[in-house]
Amino acid sequence: MRHEGVRQPEAPHRHAARDEPALLEQLEHARAEPAGEAALLDGHDAPGARGLGDDQLRVERLHEARVDDGGGEPLRGELLRRGEGGAHRAPDGHHAGVRLAGHVPGEAALSDLERAHRLERHALRSAAREAQRGRAIKTESLIILNQELLACFNRPGTRGRFLTRMHELGVLQRIVPELEAITARRQIDVYHVYTVDVHTLNAVRRLFALRCGDVKEEPLTGIMQRLARPLPLYVGTLFHDVGKGSGKDHSIRGAELAGPASVRLGLDAADAADIEWLVVKHLRMAAIAQRRDLSDPDLIHAFAEEVGTIDRLEKLYLLTYSDISTVGPGTWNEWKARLLRELYEKTRTVLAGGERRPEPGSVEAAGRAEAAKALAGRSAPAEVDRFVTAMPARYFLTETPERAPTHLRMLRRGRSGAVATYLRCRPLLGQCELTLTAPDRPGLLATIAGVLASHRIDIQHAEVFSTPSDPALGWIAGRALDVFEVRGPEGGAVERERWRSARADLRRVLSGEETLADLMARRLRASSLPSKPLPALKTKVVIDNISARAHSVIDVFTADRVGLLHTLAKTLFDLGLTVDLARISTEGHRALDAFYVRTSDGQRLEGEAASRVVEAIHQALGRPS
Repeated sequence: MRHEGVRQPEAPHRHAARDEPALLEQLEHARAEPAGEAALLDGHDAPGARGLGDDQLRVERLHEARVDDGGGEPLRGELLRRGEGGAHRAPDGHHAGVRLAGHVPGEAALSDLERAHRLERHALRSAAREAQRGRAIKTESLIILNQELLACFNRPGTRGRFLTRMHELGVLQRIVPELEAITARRQIDVYHVYTVDVHTLNAVRRLFALRCGDVKEEPLTGIMQRLARPLPLYVGTLFHDVGKGSGKDHSIRGAELAGPASVRLGLDAADAADIEWLVVKHLRMAAIAQRRDLSDPDLIHAFAEEVGTIDRLEKLYLLTYSDISTVGPGTWNEWKARLLRELYEKTRTVLAGGERRPEPGSVEAAGRAEAAKALAGRSAPAEVDRFVTAMPARYFLTETPERAPTHLRMLRRGRSGAVATYLRCRPLLGQCELTLTAPDRPGLLATIAGVLASHRIDIQHAEVFSTPSDPALGWIAGRALDVFEVRGPEGGAVERERWRSARADLRRVLSGEETLADLMARRLRASSLPSKPLPALKTKVVIDNISARAHSVIDVFTADRVGLLHTLAKTLFDLGLTVDLARISTEGHRALDAFYVRTSDGQRLEGEAASRVVEAIHQALGRPS
């Protein structure tokens, strides 16, 4: 039984260390031997056998013992299989060897243990020869190779070179035939740089690099090094994309393949279940982190229930990192790292029993009290009461109490003008935080997005807050306080001159001196250069009424373009919807945007209303629904 939170030692592999010929030597022997040489292994070819799987794995492992720079002695293999085709133990405790057909030169002069080692080398060479020539691998050899493949994964200090070498030789696909369909498969977009098979091997090797300490990415490096049973994670990562090209959801199809394959490779039922779960969920954590409201305690608790254990959470976190970071250069960044870490830490706290699902309204009430405490002594008591009363419930769920004094000062600054702004840049994160306050008006988010788009400033995240138009609230009534995460056109912090120009245009447009349409026409002139050819992307719109209690979440997947957020925000405004939160992300030229919306009467989208929204977004983006 495994106990959550208790580190379990890795099961020692039964192979002890001894000197072995390197992999390349074995393969060269296999290549040099005549094609007609009799097979060394007992038994007959398995009908329909597809794999070179297990024995080539063993051969690779011998090479790994020599070429890996991870330290440690070369591994030796003692075949302990019992029964037909396996090894048996002699009365004196030595291994009498594998039951093999044929004569090995010099066998008579060898001890029982030496004979077992030599026979094993011949068996492995035979398996390598059969695999190299595309022939079926005998059942006995497959069993051995499966064992040795798993042993390679578990070897302390390995950097995973055995996977790359086996793949180059065409051997890995014979052992794991599920990889054949993704070998040399291209992904037609500008986000995925590598073919699926190369990306997969890079992802597994990134985990080995974390384990060895070659890659420092906290807290991931520490989690990987403390992981008690990494084998299911390695194998799950190897299988995470095997469903691509199947014509259906590749996570679901991949899980259908990974479960039986894990059993065939010799993993126990618990590990096979973990592998299947990791494959089917391998996109889930990134989707939640980048497109959902991480301040929502209900979301965190629901994800904790979905994950179930800290062990699975850690493995999914590591798989998500290794997947994203090996898609291509620059695909892993500080923004993604921060969001994933926040989701991981909040979920782990719940799973560790440190936080129970809160009662409705309790978090909001606690947030209001903490904000009032942070404001005490900095503002007049009447003004503090007005601020705490006026700000919407979501403000106290998403913003920390320490930010309340700054936001109150911003609202005070903006009371006599069209707009007040504050830009704080974080160069290390490659982004800036923009806080903006203005008199609230319909379509304000669309207007701000349009002005920023005209200056090629991208919005990654938008938190939109509005105070009620209640005269009893005084000057703070009917105000908007919006918080954005923005970046420049090259993906970094916004340059000073660009921001100054954008701020001036915000004031002109919000004061009515210039229309947004005129500004965008002036700033976004059509280029005379031909547009860069890009793969076509189909627009997809999904309405999610599960992730949030008080909102519908509209997910939009489409081709990225200048002004996309403005187009979407304006469309939602025209539909009479209020946007309280927008999460914006891109993968190459593909936009993945999420909007938390409610109707004019505060309801979620259902039935015909939801269908009208989907249709309107498709029409606005110029794509057929």
